[in-house]
Amino acid sequence: MTIYIEVGGHTGETADKWIREDSNRKILILEPNPHLVETLNKKFEKNSNVDILEVALWDKNEIRDFAISEKPDGSSLHLEKRNLRDPYLKKVKCLRASEFINSFDEEIFLRLNCEGAEFEILEELLESDAIKKIKHFEIVYHHYPDNLDCEERYKKLIKKLEEKNIKNKLGTTEQDVINFLNRFEARNLEKYHTIELPFGYKIQGYNEDYEHKSWEQISEIYNFKGKRVADIGCFQGYFCFEMARTAKRVYGFDKNVSAIETAREIAKLKEMNIKFEVFNLDDEKIPEHYDVILLLNTWQHLKNLDLDIHKIFSKAKTVILEIDFVKLKPHWSMISREKLLEIAKEYKHELKKELISSRGRTIMLFEVGGENAIE
Repeated sequence: MTIYIEVGGHTGETADKWIREDSNRKILILEPNPHLVETLNKKFEKNSNVDILEVALWDKNEIRDFAISEKPDGSSLHLEKRNLRDPYLKKVKCLRASEFINSFDEEIFLRLNCEGAEFEILEELLESDAIKKIKHFEIVYHHYPDNLDCEERYKKLIKKLEEKNIKNKLGTTEQDVINFLNRFEARNLEKYHTIELPFGYKIQGYNEDYEHKSWEQISEIYNFKGKRVADIGCFQGYFCFEMARTAKRVYGFDKNVSAIETAREIAKLKEMNIKFEVFNLDDEKIPEHYDVILLLNTWQHLKNLDLDIHKIFSKAKTVILEIDFVKLKPHWSMISREKLLEIAKEYKHELKKELISSRGRTIMLFEVGGENAIE
């Protein structure tokens, strides 16, 4: 049996991923930030396979100052960390890494995402027999140019891990995110979606309130857990990233090439297994059947709306639309409510939920059977 341990659990994104891969995994999260611990406890209170400890992992047993930043994922045991924002100090309990690892009988999958403390943890583990109990590492390395020889220390650590034949996966680094944002700005790409990135960074879109509220409304009426989901007209992937927290598999389609390229880069940074493809619904067939297809605020860009709606209903058990039945601009496509209901009925879909979205459009949930609609 393997126990999955994450040092620096943040709000549980990695634990969510592990659970999606195998719901029976035993997971232990170490998180010293009390605000994040509260979030984690609420999130996983009904999952007996997930335990949370309000402690830090370190190279010795001690009580140590922990800098808590207004940006939660910037908090750190390293008080000199350069991206701390107005931090306050809290005393936290630190556990010696080797003693902690040796307390387990199981094999261990260890993920380190601890804002710079990975140096001390790895160096201490490599000097002990505890390292033999770790089946696999995921190390999220943090770049701190002002820190002591961080680049050289990291090279030595990786070399030692390789010498001991320990599998290592180098996860997203802060510098990876910075490099991506620099490329994004240099290309002058459209900032439509607001998308959270690792290490507290984000793409700030101009539509933040609308999309966040629309997602809240949609997630309240439908449970995506365990579903194969396709978002047609996904642009840079905001809704895909939200659905991927619980869905079994998420596919994002859009005809905008640069938007899909950006979505793929973001998925890699967020370590999310989402398939993004360039796809034009007007000209192509939907490639396969899905549990759910979403078409959100995209209808106006389609040239053959009636035909495209037929394509969608023929390929999904559940269809979620965000649409407007008023032609707001002369060049926009539109469909009447009566025609939409007629097409849905043709494919034996029933309208299960209907509400007005935050941007004043109609959200409609159609299902065959309707077992996943939230009453």
